[in-house]
Parts: sequence; C-alpha cells; structure tokens
Amino acid sequence: MSMRKNLYEAFGETKSIYEWVDDPRCVVPFSTLKGRVYNNPDKWSSFEDAITAPLYTGRGSSTKSIKRRRSHKFDELNDPRWITNKTIRQVMKDVGCSGNAAARAFRRFNLKPAKATTQGHHQNKMVEGKTAKEWRLLYQSDVSERLFWVRLRQGWSIEDALLLPPREYNLLEAFGEHKTLSDWLRDERCVGTGHTVRTHLKSGTSLEEALLIPAQKPVPQEAFGECKTYAEWSRDPRCVVGKSTLHFRVSQSGWDIETALTTPISQPYSHAEGRLAAYVSDLGLEVQRNVRSIISPMELDALVPERGLAIEFNGIYWHSERRVGQHYHRIKYEKCKSAGIQLIQVWEDDWRDSPEIIMSMLAHKLGKSTLPIIGASKCNIVDLSSSVARKFLDTYHIQGYANAGIRLGLATRDGDLVAVITFRASNDVDWELVRYATSARVPGGFNKLLRAFRRRHPGSIKTFADLTVSNGAVYEQAGFILDKVLRPDYKYVVSGQRVHKFNYRIQRFRSDPDLLFEEGLTETQLAELNGLERIYDAGKARYILP
Repeated sequence: MSMRKNLYEAFGETKSIYEWVDDPRCVVPFSTLKGRVYNNPDKWSSFEDAITAPLYTGRGSSTKSIKRRRSHKFDELNDPRWITNKTIRQVMKDVGCSGNAAARAFRRFNLKPAKATTQGHHQNKMVEGKTAKEWRLLYQSDVSERLFWVRLRQGWSIEDALLLPPREYNLLEAFGEHKTLSDWLRDERCVGTGHTVRTHLKSGTSLEEALLIPAQKPVPQEAFGECKTYAEWSRDPRCVVGKSTLHFRVSQSGWDIETALTTPISQPYSHAEGRLAAYVSDLGLEVQRNVRSIISPMELDALVPERGLAIEFNGIYWHSERRVGQHYHRIKYEKCKSAGIQLIQVWEDDWRDSPEIIMSMLAHKLGKSTLPIIGASKCNIVDLSSSVARKFLDTYHIQGYANAGIRLGLATRDGDLVAVITFRASNDVDWELVRYATSARVPGGFNKLLRAFRRRHPGSIKTFADLTVSNGAVYEQAGFILDKVLRPDYKYVVSGQRVHKFNYRIQRFRSDPDLLFEEGLTETQLAELNGLERIYDAGKARYILP
C-alpha cells in the first residue's frame, strides 16, 4: 500500500479513499475501509485486500470483532450495495444485524428483499458424499430438500427420509393441488395476508375462499373537512389519543370522530389497575400514581413511599413480548432494586382470578395484614396427603399446587392447618423446595418446617424466588445462598390467560386438530403460525442451602 497525500494505489490506479469507496470493486463502506487502513495497517498492508475482502469473511473476522461490531450501528446498511438482491437472512448473516434492522434498510432504499430458496443454507451441505439434490435424484423422491434435512436431524435413515411421503395433514388442498400453508401463502393466487388467511381458516372458511379474500383496506374517516385513516389521524397534531383508542371510540363506542380525536383520556390507567391502587389506599397508606421520577423514563403505576414499595399492574395485552420485548419486566425490577424500592408486579389474570391472594400478599408486604398471628411454637408438624396439600396451596399460593413427593404442614392444637411446605427430589442437587404458603401470620413457621425436613432428609436444597413478586429475603434469612439469577422466562397467552410453555410443545401442535402444524417448524414458529403471543416475567433467583 503506497500513500501520497491520502492517495492509495490498487489495481494499477491511484485514488483517494473517497473515490475508492465509490469504485464498484470496493465491497465495504467508507467507515470499514477507513478503519482497516488507519487502525489496522499491519493486518491490511495490501490496499487491494482492504477494499475487496467482505466483512466477517476475510481477514480480521474473529468472533470477538463480530460481537464488538454488533454493539455498534451498522454502517453497511447505509449502502444499498450491501442489501441488493439479498434475502433478509443473508443481510443478517453478512452484516451481523437483526432482522428488523435489515428490513428497515430495505424500506429506506425502496428495495424488496430477495425471496429465500427452499434449499436455504442446506444447498451445499452434503451427507455421505452427496447433496440433498443428488440423493433426491438417485431415489426419484418427491420429498422436499427442507423436509429431507429435518428428517435427518430427527434421526431418520436416508432411505426413509427420501421414500416416506410427507404426512397428509401437513398438506392443504385447494385448486386441485396440495401444498403446505406456507407455500399457499407464497402462491400468486393468494391475495390476502397471512393473518387474513389464518383468521378465515380458523372461522371455518375453506382454503380456496380464504386465499381469495383480500385484506381489508383502512376506511378513511372524515373530520375537520379532511379524510384520513385512523393511522393518519393518530399522527395528526390535533389528535390527543393513540390509534387503538381512536379506533375503539369510533367503531365500538359510537363516538363522533372529531370528539374522539380531541378528547384526552380521563385517566392514564386501566380500571383494574385503579381498583388495585384503591385497595392499597384503603389500607391507610399514601399512594402516588404514575410516578416517573424514580426510574425515569420508565413509570411506576403505584408507589407507597413510606414502605419503599412499588406496584406494577401488568396487563396481558400491553405487556406481551410484541409490545414490550423480553426484558422489560426485568429491567424495571433492576431499576427499582438500584433505587432501594421493592417492586411487586401483579399480572392481570392473577388479579382477575385470585384477587384475595393478591390482596393478602400486598397487605402482608405493606405491614397491614389483619390475619391472626399464630406462633410456630404452638403448632405441630404433620405429614400431608397430596389432596390436602393441593387444596391448601390452590387457595393460598399465587402459583397454586405443583407436584411434590414430600408434603409437610403446621397444624394448631385444634387441628387447623396454617402452613404448608413441599419438596421433591432434584437432578443437580439433592432436593428442591417447591412451595411454601400460609393461611395466617406464622412467625418462625418457615424455619421450623425447613428444620423438620432436613432432620428426615439430609442433603442440599435448591429453591427459586420469582422476581416478579419476591426479593428472596425469606430464603436469605433461613441461610440460603444466592446461586445465580436466571434470565426472564415466557408463557403463552391463550384467551387472556398466561399458560405454561410446556403446554405448547411441538407434540401438542402435531396432535391437536384445533392447531395449525407444519413439519420442520420450531416451537416458536408454530406458535407464531397459530397466533400465540409470548409474555415474559422478570426472571428467577436460584438459592442453594448446602
């Protein structure tokens, strides 16, 4: 590389770095080329290599550099040459960006991403010396290459993977042809969107009719002498509410469009959230609403300053992954913890289905519980049957009963059960503490039951604190040691209810006739195919008692 007054020589030509960036032989953007020349002159001694080596495939493409670059803005996406004639997945791989960033780049330059081939990244992959295409020709197989590779990953032999036809329920018939739903959505005869087709299929419409039903176009609404769609009106400076509120007011509540545009929302919270705050206020405590000064720019739904406790009401719709992401509830927990505030996050379905448990938990944490006090020393330890433990935990524990082989309780001298604790064997340690709940205030109850268990069953114990409602103090006071903090986990939203993800494994999609299924799709893809949304918690803290 020779340099004369910022001129660089390559291919027998001498140009400035700005001219080389515009040269069609240069495959990297200006920022990358400048970084290679000025910051890594030893690695990029040849200027020809610097302008022709693609990102992450030539020199300097270590895993460390890729991870570092992913934390910065992607300058390549500002150059249309990096995305032209590529699929979104190819741009993600070449640049190291997210799918959303790649899609935004295509929209910025008014370009359409290339359609992905059915072979995908398997097109050059070989098994026993042959590609999938060669195997299909050898056996004259009608099985697609994608299904061939899926079957091999599932442990099928090559012969079975090629000769056994696809399962019939994966193929849908229309116009005298059989295809998967994904293939029908890409068919030129399909005039609607994927959402439109799936919605009509679930309502009982035939596939042919569903494919020919176009997506509904937004209906313009007239106000102030102008006609705009709801989305356009929501961006108008005269509109003081969001698009969903505007649409609901006009289409569902019968509001006049101009009134709906100009009337602000009377209260910035839901009725359920308001009832929850009213309950805390009725306990005789000062409640501050919609506080932004503590964990700005985030908001706390309700703050009880004298107790150092905040309450967040998590609506199922507004707190799903699609609207707040995976880490929203964890971030709020961490911010409140840093500010010295304990955050209690109440889920909408818990408040709707078990309000008594929620109110009892909040009263206890706020020091306003009216439950009777029964000392653990006045109680006897009893062994419980699964039916008795189930009834007690379903009544007094927010998560209800969970299977456990060992069940202990505290009973008064009159035989009234006031506390229950359950354990089961664990794979990584000896035991797992599964549930603990009380029907009264039982000072020392947890420690008494724990000691009784350890006398009978020695060994280490693990347990988990749900960071949505707990800070793990009861475990730390009993001698447990914080082992690690687990990342947020998800449930599926089904008919306004959070449902454990284990209820929607691939086998469920395969066997349930009410659910759409396609062979080769992952659990996440099948959930999206069926319109199931995920909702994430704040994570869990794992504690160990040696």
